[in-house]
Amino acid sequence: MRRIIKTCVQVFVITFITLAIIEIILQIAFLNLPQVIIQRMPQYQERYGIQFDTIHGAREYPAHEHVDFEVNKFSGDLYQISCLSPNDAIEIDPYRVIYTRDSHGFRNVEPWKDDVDIAIIGDSFTAAESISTPYWSDLSDSMLVLGLPGSGTLEQKLLLDYFAQPRKPETVILAYFGGNDLTDNLIFYNLQQENLTFADKTHQNRTPLDYLVTIHLALFVRDSLSKSAKSVCTYPIEAQTQPPTPLAFYDEMMSLLTLNEEELQNTDAFKITQSTIIDIAEGVQEAGEDFILMYIPQKAEIYWQYMDDATKLSIIETLSVTPLTKVSDSNVMILDSNLVAQRNQLESIASEHEFQLLDLTPFLIDAVEKGQSPYFFSDTHFNQVGHDITRQALIKFLSESPLD
Repeated sequence: MRRIIKTCVQVFVITFITLAIIEIILQIAFLNLPQVIIQRMPQYQERYGIQFDTIHGAREYPAHEHVDFEVNKFSGDLYQISCLSPNDAIEIDPYRVIYTRDSHGFRNVEPWKDDVDIAIIGDSFTAAESISTPYWSDLSDSMLVLGLPGSGTLEQKLLLDYFAQPRKPETVILAYFGGNDLTDNLIFYNLQQENLTFADKTHQNRTPLDYLVTIHLALFVRDSLSKSAKSVCTYPIEAQTQPPTPLAFYDEMMSLLTLNEEELQNTDAFKITQSTIIDIAEGVQEAGEDFILMYIPQKAEIYWQYMDDATKLSIIETLSVTPLTKVSDSNVMILDSNLVAQRNQLESIASEHEFQLLDLTPFLIDAVEKGQSPYFFSDTHFNQVGHDITRQALIKFLSESPLD
């Protein structure tokens, strides 16, 4: 009996030491591990170099980071949160994205100019992390672009006030994404009310096990096996365009379309967003500058009309419950009518407060009608085609609009 106990203790000690050594090696190699694993971990963003405690209150990506990677059919983050496989994606010609971040983690040429013609603020669409030639390329020789992935209007205003406004831009462009800016604004507002940073919130109620790579490796394998075991997968779906387009949506963003205009107006997220946009517009106008709100629609707003009712219903049945969701009585007709709810509200705000709204929706629909695909298959972001369409729309808008 003693021999058995001794053997068990020895096995336990050897196993523990082995796992500890593996964990140490994995922690040392942390940033070289697959993104699909380490992005799940609470320490990821800090280990990557994102700054949370900044003088302006918004996050900053790593200063002077040299970015160089390939974009191919396996790129995109939707695979991580859905039943999709990269094998479902259409083939694309691989290309490299190469740039170096500036001193505050953006894609501006340094040194920054003291005065700029155009200042642009936005989220990941503006940061354009996976794009060689972003939509803002060559809009002006004097420009400041403040694109922060994962941010909403409220956090972007901090960047505008601190970095852009002192440089007295003639025109300020707010790139607003209809897919998740409402949610992002609500999240950031709640953090402000609690006097917390994103890092503070991420580390709340964590145990030491949450920071172990070996644990997350095991959880990743478990989740992958669980996902493989599921026999039903809504995606990819096929939009009846010419030619037909395979698609995948983010269900959480789709859930926003379950709200009509009145319901949308009554959400805290919309009230916060509306107030922030008005504050930005009034501040820009008081400084004698022109303000343009550029509306970027989520993929579903463009492609919903190209799907039959059976496909629409199959998507509605998968919608997840979120703070901005009304799934209980959702049907095809409700989503058909709610596609324009957010845009209509923004148009009303623009009209009332006398600033200009550039809605990219008709430009994107026109491109789809011509057989183009402006979004990544496995992601909700624009691909290079979408950025090119946006650039052309912006150039046309800036040349034709009488900016005072």
